[in-house]
Amino acid sequence: MVVADNTPSLCWGSLDGVEVLVFLRAAAGAGFSGVTLNTALYEDALATGLSAADLRALLDDLGLRVTDIDPHFNWLPDPVELPGDDVIARCTRATEREIFDLAHAVGTDLVNAPPGLALPESEQEIADAFGALCDRAAAEDLRVSLEFMPFT
Repeated sequence: MVVADNTPSLCWGSLDGVEVLVFLRAAAGAGFSGVTLNTALYEDALATGLSAADLRALLDDLGLRVTDIDPHFNWLPDPVELPGDDVIARCTRATEREIFDLAHAVGTDLVNAPPGLALPESEQEIADAFGALCDRAAAEDLRVSLEFMPFT
């Protein structure tokens, strides 16, 4: 993935299941200058004893920056939350506040919003919900990208 400023970024899903520090070191070792993060990986990093400041310092030491927080699943009406402890399930339960706070903590201004598993009733419902999400994000100096998924 390459973001708008041409930063080559490794998506966390490319190495799904690896510990966050392994993911970050692998990204840097492979020559990436950006990575995506999600709330589950961030929680895992904090559980190892790292603080938000420690994580930012590690990113700096590795020459990485967080290009976006991915995913924000719960922006459509009636979002689906999955049970379990895998990364996707945990991300379906992340609140918008947690996602926005993570973006601020790691210094990115971009949040990726796939539709998740919600089943909107119309394209208008999607447009209205996405517009409202963009307004909430803009109020916090954040931007939102809409990820199209093959099953939507």
